[in-house]
Amino acid sequence: MSKNIWRDGKFIVDVLMFLAVVLLFLANPQETLAARSLTIPERVMAKKESETAIRIKWKTCKNVDGYYIYRYNKKKGKYKKVKKVIGVRKRTWVDKKVKTGKLYQYKVASFRKKKKSKKSYEVSAMAYGKDAMMVNVGLVNFDTSNRWEMGICANDKITAEIDGDFSVKYYDPTPISDELVWSSSDPAMASVDGEGNVTTYEKEGVCEIIARAHNGVMGKVKLMIINYARPKSFPYYDGSHPMVNLMLSEYKENVFRIATYFTVHKQKGVYGKLKLDETETVTGYPDFPDIESIHGDVENIIRNFPLATDISYSSRGVSFLMKYDFYGRSWCRIDYMIESDEANYPGRIATHWSYTTFAAEPEFPDEE
Repeated sequence: MSKNIWRDGKFIVDVLMFLAVVLLFLANPQETLAARSLTIPERVMAKKESETAIRIKWKTCKNVDGYYIYRYNKKKGKYKKVKKVIGVRKRTWVDKKVKTGKLYQYKVASFRKKKKSKKSYEVSAMAYGKDAMMVNVGLVNFDTSNRWEMGICANDKITAEIDGDFSVKYYDPTPISDELVWSSSDPAMASVDGEGNVTTYEKEGVCEIIARAHNGVMGKVKLMIINYARPKSFPYYDGSHPMVNLMLSEYKENVFRIATYFTVHKQKGVYGKLKLDETETVTGYPDFPDIESIHGDVENIIRNFPLATDISYSSRGVSFLMKYDFYGRSWCRIDYMIESDEANYPGRIATHWSYTTFAAEPEFPDEE
């Protein structure tokens, strides 16, 4: 009996607590939601302010009352709150209680009333004088311009150089750390690993690849992701080859879809040729995902193009070989190279696209 009463009483308390939370939300839903979704400060950075001070900076957050600054306590093995900065527009604070030449680690969180956000990523910095040879990172430079292009479903590596803080008297001071934290502004479009290896996916567009140093100093590259299999024009082509013209006009969409498919589904070491066999059946389809999506494009070219045409594919690209005679002794060929736009000069017709023509010497019977 007493157990049932206890359970019934607990149930009533739970119901009352639930109703109280609901009423609080209905009274001020925007404030309740804001408290649950406070913005974590971004662009956190630490730099030397003086020989005995370090300045912490961050990007201001919306709908907050201020910020908490945390500094790592080595003895306790955790971060300890060292400053409460009041004001939504505040975005900097100077830690004046530091020792010269000692490395300090910081994190920042935003707060609103009694609620606080999660802590930001960690930044570290040291205070030092003009004679210091080991310094904070001052600049992150890339081995490319601020604009970088890659094709869809591609892999490449980007490298960065780190310069030390030049506020000291030494021309080339040593940075405290050369480690970088890599990130992408849109991982669904392009991802990057801890070594700067970038992988793009099927989506075209623009994103940023970011490298962040130990103290929060960042370098950024604008990454343009382009589907080279579908050029918007043919700026390098003079239009002098009728069959190339025909393939890139009436059969253009078929050609682009086939080239795009093999860009997305390329497999290293896998290659083949799509062509008609003796029974007038198109053969050579690889066992790739969704290969049926290009059956119509392949069939239209191979069955309807005026010249006998083979379509070769590999992890490097796709070729459309148009044969002027049965034996293929004279032909023209359009090549799409997935990872290179330098192939087959001087027959370049667009970025990653080129053509080649071949006319065989006439054959003469052997003289007796």
